Amino acid sequence: MKLEVEQNQLFSKAKQLLVSSLSSNSMYRSPTTKGAAFCMYWLIICGSMGAGVYYCSEIIDLLHANSKLPPVLSYVIHPVKLMIILTGSVCCAVAAYKLSSYYYQENIAIAARFKKSLHMNDLSLKYQPIVDARTGLWIGAEALLRWKHKGKDVPPSLFISAIENTEIIADATRWVCTRVVEDYCTGIRACNDFYISINLSSRDVMDPTFPDFLSELIHRYNAYSINLMFEITENVALDEPLAVQNLKRIRSQGHKIALDDFGTGYSSFSYINTLPLDKLKIDRVFLSPTSNETNFIIIEQITCLAKRLDLDIIVEGIEEKHQSDKLLQIGIFSLQGWLYSKAISPEELVRGFFSKTHPKTHYVI
Repeated sequence: MKLEVEQNQLFSKAKQLLVSSLSSNSMYRSPTTKGAAFCMYWLIICGSMGAGVYYCSEIIDLLHANSKLPPVLSYVIHPVKLMIILTGSVCCAVAAYKLSSYYYQENIAIAARFKKSLHMNDLSLKYQPIVDARTGLWIGAEALLRWKHKGKDVPPSLFISAIENTEIIADATRWVCTRVVEDYCTGIRACNDFYISINLSSRDVMDPTFPDFLSELIHRYNAYSINLMFEITENVALDEPLAVQNLKRIRSQGHKIALDDFGTGYSSFSYINTLPLDKLKIDRVFLSPTSNETNFIIIEQITCLAKRLDLDIIVEGIEEKHQSDKLLQIGIFSLQGWLYSKAISPEELVRGFFSKTHPKTHYVI
């Protein structure tokens, strides 16, 4: 009876999740898509069946141990148990297949809609400032791609994961680069000693034509390479000679290169020796609510190493003042996070830059 009540509760919760996820208003609320919600319903059903299989098996074993089964049934105990277990296993396998199938189909659908928006120039950029914590002045910003579909914001984690292993990501990066240069030339150029960072994918660093694209873009808009920095992560194909060669070409044009999410992978330190780097960007995981003094010790040691190698440090994910105070004590000055500003439009970026009071002159810049 208790098991039946628990199953009914599980089915009720699954139904609520399914109905909520299938509604058009919740289509892009989270990476749990409509297909995934349907598969979750399947998994809950299989979990309930698994619980039933377990209890049935236990009852059969108990009856058999106490010799309360008819002699004829004692010969079919093991085949029946095996059939029950096989049935549960098949149901779980089907659920897993449907789960992967729905995720795959959903990713294809999202990628197709994103590609259409890209060709229609129906995307936008936001900029999150990078701050010199000693003065409070904005010294740079990270360009963040944003997409609205049918008036609703699509989470970047959702559409980036859908396109990152396709050719669409390369077109998206070139769109971002072009828009950043346009924004720079139409307003951000007025911000002195200011740079914009752009994230690169595996396909970008493996594309031998990408450095030529950047060179042509900078020349076309009469911009300056020093004002564009490119961020790469460890999941990019950094071990490939072509990737290293292309990054060297990009850096030789005057652009800065930063290694993003530093310290979270197994190969971070080896890349310092092989890649043409200017900055290390320490991941927000070291500043999570569960972080402790050990994390700041790790950051301090990374900072010492970076200074010895003449590399600058940026820490992202700053949300509380005590975090920035601690990092200032360590000797890290370039910080990024919601403590200073959320991601904003290029117009707001320029206004924000010129609204800061310079600590030496006490005048607004």
